[in-house]
Amino acid sequence: MSTSSLLRLCNLHYNLGCVLHQQGQLTAAAHSYYRALSFQPSEAESASVQAVQPSRKRIHRLRRNVVPAIQSEQLKVYNNLGCVLVQQERWQEAARIYQEAIQLLPDQAVLHNNLGRVLFRHSPAEAIAAYRKAIQLQPHFALAHYNLGLALQHQHQHQAALECFAQALKFAPERISLHNDSAASWKALGEFEPMLHSLRQAILPYAALVTAYSEATATAADHLSLAKASCGLFLQQLLQQANRSALLQSLAKTYWHWANVLSAYGGSEQYRRAETYYQTAIQLQPLELEPPLDLLLDLADCLVRQTRLSAAVLLYRTLLVDYPNQAEIYVRLGAVLERQQQFNAAIDCYQKALKLNPQTQIQIEAAPPAPVNSRYWALTQDWLRDRYLSERYLPIEINAEAISNQALDLPAVLPEPLSDLSEFNPLLEDLPQTRNHSSAACAGLNCERCLKQIWNWFNPLHLGKGLYICPSQAAIPVTPYPLFVAKIPQGQAWTVPQQNAWMVCNAVAVLGEDGVFSDLSRAYPAQLPGCDSFEPKLDPFLTQAAPPVEQIAGRVAMLANLSGNTYFHWMVDVLPRLELLRQQMDLDQIDWFVVNSIQHPFQVETLKMLGIPLDRVIASDQHPYIQATELIAPSFSGHFGWLEPWALAFLRRSFLDPILDTVFFDAILAEQTPFGLNHLTAFPKRIYVSRADANHRRVLNEPEVLERLQAFGFVAVELEGLSFQAQVALFAHAEVMIMPHGSGLANLIFCSPNTTVVELVAPHYIRHYYWVISRLLSLKHYFLAGETLPCHWVRELMYQNPLVEDIWVNLDALTAMLERLELAPVASSILLPQPL
Repeated sequence: MSTSSLLRLCNLHYNLGCVLHQQGQLTAAAHSYYRALSFQPSEAESASVQAVQPSRKRIHRLRRNVVPAIQSEQLKVYNNLGCVLVQQERWQEAARIYQEAIQLLPDQAVLHNNLGRVLFRHSPAEAIAAYRKAIQLQPHFALAHYNLGLALQHQHQHQAALECFAQALKFAPERISLHNDSAASWKALGEFEPMLHSLRQAILPYAALVTAYSEATATAADHLSLAKASCGLFLQQLLQQANRSALLQSLAKTYWHWANVLSAYGGSEQYRRAETYYQTAIQLQPLELEPPLDLLLDLADCLVRQTRLSAAVLLYRTLLVDYPNQAEIYVRLGAVLERQQQFNAAIDCYQKALKLNPQTQIQIEAAPPAPVNSRYWALTQDWLRDRYLSERYLPIEINAEAISNQALDLPAVLPEPLSDLSEFNPLLEDLPQTRNHSSAACAGLNCERCLKQIWNWFNPLHLGKGLYICPSQAAIPVTPYPLFVAKIPQGQAWTVPQQNAWMVCNAVAVLGEDGVFSDLSRAYPAQLPGCDSFEPKLDPFLTQAAPPVEQIAGRVAMLANLSGNTYFHWMVDVLPRLELLRQQMDLDQIDWFVVNSIQHPFQVETLKMLGIPLDRVIASDQHPYIQATELIAPSFSGHFGWLEPWALAFLRRSFLDPILDTVFFDAILAEQTPFGLNHLTAFPKRIYVSRADANHRRVLNEPEVLERLQAFGFVAVELEGLSFQAQVALFAHAEVMIMPHGSGLANLIFCSPNTTVVELVAPHYIRHYYWVISRLLSLKHYFLAGETLPCHWVRELMYQNPLVEDIWVNLDALTAMLERLELAPVASSILLPQPL
C-alpha cells in the first residue's frame, strides 16, 4: 500500500474519531483513534520504498520528508486520543499515550502541557516539570503558563502562581479564567484591592448578564432572597467601581447569607460549606469595621451542628473575653458543655446567663449587625484551624473547574474534522481532572458517573452552537421498577414538610414495628436508574427532624413523595401511586389520602378529576408524622422523576382524553380571559413558556429572546396563570414549544407525537427527566445550552447549586436553532399573559 493510501486511511479513522468525539461517544472515538494509530510510520516507509524501488539517495529523502510528515499526522491522533481517555478517566492510559507521542516528537509544547494535566492528579511535581518544559519549548504558550499557575496555586504558592497568571495574561488577555484565579490567589494573600480588581475584569465582558441577574433578584426576606440580593448589589457595585469598603461589606454579607441558606438546609456537606462561608465573611470584613457578633455566633452554631463541640466551646470562650455581659453566649456555651457532659461548667454558664438577663432566649437566626473586635478573624483562622478545623475547610477558593472540573454535562466539542490534519486538535484544556469514581459511593441524583451513563443511554447528538437533539427511539436499559401495595397495621408515615420556596420535602419514610421500610422510603439525594452502588441514608433525617406522632383512625393511603409540592413531581411521582392503589383496591375503602399539600390549584384540580374528595385528603405539610390504624402504602411508581410507560398512559387517560372534547375545549379557552389568551380563536401552535416569575432558572435576556421569536409567531405564556385543564389543552394542541427547564415541561405528557420541543438549559444543569417523556411519546426533543459566566468564583456566588442557575440564551444560537427547525416566519406578536 502506498504512503498516500495509508495517509488517507489514517485520515479517515481520525476524522471518524473526531465526529464521534464531538458527539460524546467516547469509547467509539477512542477505538477510531487507535485504528488511526495502527498505521505506523515504519510500515508506510516500507510500503513507499517497495513500491518505487528507490535508490539509496531516494530512501534518505523519504526518511527525511515522508516519515516526519506521517509522524506529525499521528501526533494529532495521539493528542485527541489522550483527551478522550482523560474524559473517560483512564488516567494511566492517557499518560502513556502522551508519553509515546512525546517520544515521537519531543519538541511539541502542547504534548508536554497535556501530559502535565494528566499527571497533576497523582504527581503535582511531575506536572509542574511538564508545564515548565512546555514553556521552555514555547515561551508564549499562555495555557502552559496558566496551568503552571494553577498547579502552584494548589500548593499554596500564591505569589508564584500570580506571576504565572500575569505571564499568561500577556499572551491571552481575553482569557477570563485568568482573572478569576488571580482573584483567588490575591484573596488567599489577604490583598483585597487587587482581588476586587481581578473580579471586575472577569465580569466586565459579561456586564449585561450580571446586570440582568442583579435586576432580577427577589426582594423577600428569606435567607435565599437576601443572599441573591446581596450578591446582585455586590456585582453592580463591582461594575460601578464602588469604594473598597462598600464592596467588601456587600461581599461579606453575601457569604454570610449563603452560609445561612446552607446551614438551614442541613446535611454534612452543606454544614461544611456553610462553615467555610462564615469564615470567609469574617475574613472579608473591612479593616475599619468590626465583624457582627451574630456572624460569629452563626459560625459557632454551625460548628455545633457538625458536633465539633470543642471548636465551638473555644469560640464561645473567646467571645466572652470581649462580651462578658452577653447572656446569649453563656446560654449557648452552657448547652454545648452540657452535651459534653461537663455539667458543673454548664450550670455555671446558665447561672451567669440568668443573672445577666432572666428572660434571655437563644436566637439562632441572624440578627442585625453588632460591633465586635476585629481580631476574631485571626482567632477563627488560626486557632480553630490549627487545633480543630480540617485544612480542607479553609476559605481559600481555588478554581475547581480548571483543576478538578466536577462534571461534564456536555461532551467536549471539537472543531470540525480536518481533511488534511494540518493542526493539533484539541488542547487538553477544560477536561475533568477528578478522582476516579469507579469505586466511589454514588452521589444520588448528582452522581457524575450515573449521569454520564444516562447521557450515553440517550446519546444526544450535537448539532452545533450548543443545540442537541435526543433521538426519540434510543434504547434505554432500565430495569422495570417493582410495583406493589403494602398494608401495614399501625403503620407510620413521616414526611418532611415544605418550609419555604426552596426547602421542599426532602425525605419521606414509612415505618412499622421493625423500623423503616427502605423500599417505601426516600431521601435526597435519591437514586438514579441504573445505579448499583447507591446507599440510601434515612436514619439521620428520622432522628433529627421527626415531630411527635399523630394518631389517625382508619385506613390511610400514603402517596406523598420527595418534592411532591412541585408540579413535576406531583404529576410524575405522586399521582401514579394513586393509580397503583386503584388497581389493587376500591378507593372508597380508603378513609384518608396523604399527599404533600393541596395548596396549589393544580393539586386541587387533579384530585377532583380523579374523584378524590378533598375532605378526605391529609396534607403532610400540616401533618408530617402520622400513625394509622392501617397504613396502605403503594410502592413508588418508578425511579425518582422517571416516568414509566404505564404511568404516562394513566395520566393521559385521566386528564387528556376529557379535554379533547371540542365543547369542553372551547369552554376552557373562554375561561382564560384574564391570562392573555382570550384574543385567540384557538390555542396557539407555537408557544414560548416564560419563567419570569420563577425564583430560579429564569431566562435573563428574555425580552431579546421574545423579540427574535416574535417573527415566527410564538405566543408567550406563563403557566402559573393558567388552570390545569388549560395547560393540558395548550400542550395538546401545540406544534412547537420553546421553554426553560422547569416543572412546566411535565406538560409534555399531554403533547401529540412528533411535537417539536426545545428545552432551554443552563450549561451546568442538563438533566434527562423530560427526555424520558419525549422518548415515550416520540416527540422531537431538542435542548439548547445557554451561555455561562466563565468566572467560576462569581458564578458560585450567584448560584450555590447548578439546579437554580439562570439561563442566558445566545441570540445567534437561537437564530441558528430556528433555522435548523425550518420554521417559517409568520405575522404575529408575542402576547404575555396579563395579571389578574
